[in-house]
Amino acid sequence: MKFLNTKKDKIFKFIFSVTLSFLSSCTPTIDQNALEYVNYIELSKLVTNSTASTTTTTSNTTTFGVTYSTSSFIYTVNTPVSEIPTVTGTITSCISDQTMPTGLTLSSTCSITGTPTTPQALVTYKINYSNGTESATTSISISINANTGFSFTYNSSTYSFTQNITIPNELPINITNGPITGCSGTLPTGLALSSTCEITGKPTVVTATSSYTITGSNGTNTFNVVLSITIKEPAPSNLSYGTSNIPLTQDVAITTPITATYIGTVTGCSSDTPLATGLTLSPTCTISGTPTSFHAAKNYIITASNSSGSTSVTVTITITQAIKKRIFLTANGYTPGTGGFTSATGADTLCGNDSANPGGGTFKAMIVGLTRSAAPQLAWVLKPNTKYYRLDQTTLIGTTDANALFSSLNSPIDITTNKIWTGMNADWSASLNNCGNWSNPILSGSHGDSGSNTPGGLVFNNTISCNNAVQIICVEQ
Repeated sequence: MKFLNTKKDKIFKFIFSVTLSFLSSCTPTIDQNALEYVNYIELSKLVTNSTASTTTTTSNTTTFGVTYSTSSFIYTVNTPVSEIPTVTGTITSCISDQTMPTGLTLSSTCSITGTPTTPQALVTYKINYSNGTESATTSISISINANTGFSFTYNSSTYSFTQNITIPNELPINITNGPITGCSGTLPTGLALSSTCEITGKPTVVTATSSYTITGSNGTNTFNVVLSITIKEPAPSNLSYGTSNIPLTQDVAITTPITATYIGTVTGCSSDTPLATGLTLSPTCTISGTPTSFHAAKNYIITASNSSGSTSVTVTITITQAIKKRIFLTANGYTPGTGGFTSATGADTLCGNDSANPGGGTFKAMIVGLTRSAAPQLAWVLKPNTKYYRLDQTTLIGTTDANALFSSLNSPIDITTNKIWTGMNADWSASLNNCGNWSNPILSGSHGDSGSNTPGGLVFNNTISCNNAVQIICVEQ
């Protein structure tokens, strides 16, 4: 195809060149020889039309960002500026939504450098940055003070005050070309700004760290100072449990959690040494749980805290060793109606005198009669929700339920199978076969099995003649 050398033909030649490049590599290549005949508007339309149908989709998988030292900058005319932000990842381009102040430049990595030459009021700039696949925006504000010689500062550029606590008066210092005759600006609730830029008052609202611009005037010129102010909540105080001594018992649950009182807000709580195993200390210093170990009186320093500070109290916790209830099988067999075995209470005496009795406690016979019943309960020898052990105090036989009965057994009472007088049916109810309330050896009585793994087998196995000498189960009270 032959092209003429007219302006129109050269435009056509340019379009043809771009189209061929796009089709071959999807990246338009501009014929530089044709540019002299193409004006800016024609070229922009040309490139726009050639790429309008191409869309690039990227996934946000890269961690990157730009962080400046503050969100509000105040510079002075003819004073060099160099703001180098913290950059995470790689930044390949950086632009502002509007022109930077005269004399300042925004680099491709978002650094602000140069020397401002013209005063300006506070202006907010949206800084858009990209790493080639992702983009993000951050905002900063810039004001330019005139280099008039009027200026002032404060003792610090950063302040942290406490809610509801009167602050020490903060006066401007290093005033040049003063005095200050007027002042304006916004401060946290409860703080006031005088006409001479003195900051006073009592902050009443917890406020996150923010930048506040104070504008002072000497009647002719103004000067801006940016302060970073945080209003934090007060530290808690007066931590107390109402008592300095907390007595507990091993394996006994704290039914009502032990709560602390304090003034202020508490977000965390700790102890100088860990509480006993099974006890927990909540973030608001409530003690709860079931101690599984025991110890003598021990001091604990409990500390309640929040972001502003802490308060502590010392409490003494004593955990008494649990009294493990024991059950044993008598060494001897006993015949009802003889040797003092004439009732359930008479059998209690036999438990107390039997050679297998380990001592150190009171034991009663696990049999029922006229004056003792398991279901319903009448002077029953087992206690509700209680663990019972063999004489070694290690082997758990079982834990009773709320009705003071075994619903299951962890271990049999004895490793051997022996008949035991009970006077009960398998459901723990009283049997009619109880040797005439344990006073008549010619009748029959129900017996259980000391080696049974089930509660039903423990309390009832069969009935036998009451003239037999049968062992008894004895329960610690």
